[in-house]
Amino acid sequence: MNTKNKIYYFLVGLFTILGILVYFLTTSEKGQIATGLLFGMTFLVMFFKEELYEMLTNIGVKDGKPH
Repeated sequence: MNTKNKIYYFLVGLFTILGILVYFLTTSEKGQIATGLLFGMTFLVMFFKEELYEMLTNIGVKDGKPH
C-alpha cells in the first residue's frame, strides 16, 4: 500500500467516523447539516483523491521549486 492510498483511507475513515458521531450526538437541524457536510466531504475525497493528493503534495512548491 503506497502513501497515497494510506492518506485516502485515513481521510475517508476520519470523515465517516466524525459523520456518524455527529449524527448520533445531535438530532437538531444544525447537527444534520453538519453530518451532511461531513459526508459530502467524504464523497469529495473519494472522487477527487488524485487531485487532492497532488494539491497536498504541491503545497509550498511553485514551478517545481520549494518556497
